[in-house]
This record gives sequence, structure tokens and C-alpha cells, in this order.
Amino acid sequence: MVKNILKKEIKTLLRGKAPYLLVGLLYLLVIAAFWGGYTSYKKTQGDKQRSTQKFEEEWVSQEANPHSAAHFGTYLFKPNTALELIDKGLSDYMGNTYRVEAHHQYEMNYAAARDNGSEFRFGELTLAFILQLFVPLMIIFLGFSSISKEKENSTLKIIWAQGATSRQLIWGKLWGVYLTTLLICIPLFLILIIAPALIAPTGNVPWLRIGSMLASYLFFYFLIAGIVVWVSARMSSSKASLQVSLWGWVILCVLLPRLFAGIADSAHPLPSRNTFNEGIDRAYAEGLDGNQGRKERSEALKKETLAKYGKDSIENLPINFDGLSMQSGEDYLSKVYDTYAKEVQGLIEEQNTMLGYLGLLDPVVAIRQLSMGYAGTDYLHHSHFHHRAKQYRDDFIRALNMEMAYAEGSRELKYEYKVGNDFFEKMEGFEYQLPPIRQMYSFYILPICALLVWGFILFATLRWGSNLKPDSV
Repeated sequence: MVKNILKKEIKTLLRGKAPYLLVGLLYLLVIAAFWGGYTSYKKTQGDKQRSTQKFEEEWVSQEANPHSAAHFGTYLFKPNTALELIDKGLSDYMGNTYRVEAHHQYEMNYAAARDNGSEFRFGELTLAFILQLFVPLMIIFLGFSSISKEKENSTLKIIWAQGATSRQLIWGKLWGVYLTTLLICIPLFLILIIAPALIAPTGNVPWLRIGSMLASYLFFYFLIAGIVVWVSARMSSSKASLQVSLWGWVILCVLLPRLFAGIADSAHPLPSRNTFNEGIDRAYAEGLDGNQGRKERSEALKKETLAKYGKDSIENLPINFDGLSMQSGEDYLSKVYDTYAKEVQGLIEEQNTMLGYLGLLDPVVAIRQLSMGYAGTDYLHHSHFHHRAKQYRDDFIRALNMEMAYAEGSRELKYEYKVGNDFFEKMEGFEYQLPPIRQMYSFYILPICALLVWGFILFATLRWGSNLKPDSV
């Protein structure tokens, strides 16, 4: 019986004009979003590759004192992920460039949103925008009258006479609306699968991420279809069903995600970048404990080094003490930065945890978090790249300071000591790989549970709260 109702629902939907209008609008939006996303992806990827090559050429071609080279430094660029073509997430807001320089610990910088106009205030047309906002709206227009029209046409008694139950009717209508949605969205799903596979590096296609993203969206659409059909079953008219469903879309897809983000930010406010940097500068100068300042640390290092080599003055040391002293300063600066950054990271993780719990109230919040996670454009992946870039920066500066401290001839020449491209070419370049997807799953366990809870509630509602009677018409 469910199968028969399903077939009838699909045939009824495909006979109307609405699906074809929705298909036309969907295809136009998909083409615009895909073309805009692809051109933006290729441009940013090309800019990063050219900039990386330029900085590498400048780096190896110099002849300089190691410490001067450490000040010259370089830039590291966060690579584009294959699924960024689908969901740009926070990538335009979190920055994509990391500066490597002595005596400074930088944050990620040069966010694309800073260089764009007011369109970023209203959101960019991306495939994720279509997946998260337009497709649910399309499901509403496909399913709002699925059962309410049976009431309006007084055909429920005929359905009961044919032996159908309320539960069979609702499940048949639900599967009819859901499968029609999937049929309409086939081109969109093909893009989600094929496009990232084509632009990903050879042999490194993120199939698990692609499959997980697709599965999450399919489950999300089933939830939306179930909610729409249930509303249609409870309303006495199609007009009332459409109004309730549209209000639900506005609340779940537009209002609550913004409201919840504001609640999380207010509950765990982040310090400004200026406050963060001032705290680091103060702790570096005065010491993390407020007692061992920069002068005291320098004197302690001097005594320790003199005792190690059995000398009574810096001039008699067999090494360049300046290089050793600068590396000691770098080590302490890194320690200070890690201390302050850990506090900020803790606040951001608390915000994400709160959003995870709030996802129990809104499945759209949960699917947005998961979508960004699969695409590698969320805070987790941003933080992972920044951590790897900082590690590289610390090793990079350490290698230069140690060359200045221990290289033959550096003691006599000090800041006149120089190294050429043979040395710079031997320094390791920066390579980055996305964290394994299991790390993403552990980070987003709450959004995953939120979707499953919504699925359980929907199943329970349709199982025990779907009683329709002919006399209710």
C-alpha cells in the first residue's frame, strides 16, 4: 500500500507545473553558484601557488645573515580543499595567509571578506547555500499539500476504503515527496560528487568526505520532507499547511542559526585581537608569572651558558651568544603565545559545543556544522592548519638562529656572517595535509547526535502521532 501511494504521489507531483518551475530555478541557481565558486576557487588557488613560488624563489636567491633572513621570513598559504567548491564555510572570514617572521607570532590574516563589498553581509551564493536553504524550501512547495489536499478534495474516505491506514498514507506521501526531491536534485548531487573529485590532487580524492557529506544531506532532506508531510497531515487546508511550513523554514533556516550564533558568542565572548596581542607583549616582557621578566631571563641564560662552557665572559664563548639568546627569546615567545592562544581556543570550542547542543533545537544548525567540517572550511580545520603553520614557523626560525649560534665563522663575524642559497635551499619547505576525518567526527559528535535525535523524534511522531480519521475532513 505504501508503494502504491508513493507511486501515485510521484505521478501527481510530476503532472503539476511546480516541479518543473522548481527544476528550472534550481538549475539556474546551481549553474550560477557553481560557476562563481569554481572561478573563485581557481583564482585563489592560482594566486596562492604563484605567491608561494615567488616567495620560495626570493628566499633561496638571497645571501644574508641568518637573523636578517629570519626577519625577511616568508608566507604560508592555507591550501584550498576540494570540497571548498561546495561549502566555503568560514574560509572567507578566518584568513588564509600566515606570516613567518622572527620575534613575532602571527595569526592567520588576509581574509577575503575584508576585500569585498556589502554582498558578504547577506551571504554568498554557493552550492552550500542552495543545499541548506533552497532545497528545504523546494521540499515545502512539493509537500505542503500532500495530505491536506486529500482533505480538501474529500478523498480520504476513498483511501480508507481501499484498505490504507493513516501510517501507510503518511509514509507513502513522505517517500513520494522525498524521492521526487532526489530526482529533481540529481544534477546538484552529481556536482557534489564529481566536481571535488576532478579538482582534487591525483590519488588524493576525499571520497569518504564526499560520501559523508552527501549522506548527511540526504538524511537532512528526509527530515525536512517528514516534517512538511506531518504538518500537511495536521492542517485542515493546504493554505494553512503552506503558511506553517514557510514560517518553520524562516525560523529554522534563517532566524535560529543567526540567533544561536549570537547566543554562543555572548555566552563565551572572545577578546579582541588588540587585547590578545597586548597580553602577549606584556607577558613576554614581564614573564608569564609576572616575576621573571625579559632582563631576568637573559641574565639566567647568560649564567647558564657561561657555566656550561666554563668561561667568565660572553666574548670568550666558542659560539655566537646572540644567536642562542635570540632562540631563547623565540622559545619563550612561543610559550607565551601558546598559553594565550589556548585560552582563546578553549572559548571557541565552548562556542562550538554550545552550537552543538543548540542543534538539538534546529537541524539546520547541525547540518551547517557538519557540512563545513566535511569541506574542511570550519574552525577545526582552520585551527589545525594554523597549528601546523606555527610549528613550521618555530622550526624555521630555530634553524636560522642555530646556524647563527653554532656555524663556523659566526662567532667572529657575528652579524656580518652570511649564508647563501646552498643553505637556504636545504631548509625544509612547508607541506600540509588535512586531518583525518575521524578527528572531524569526534569534534562534531553533537551535531551528528542532533540529526539522529531529530530522526528519532520524526519516526516516533509518524509512528504514534499520525492518526487521521475520515470524519476529520
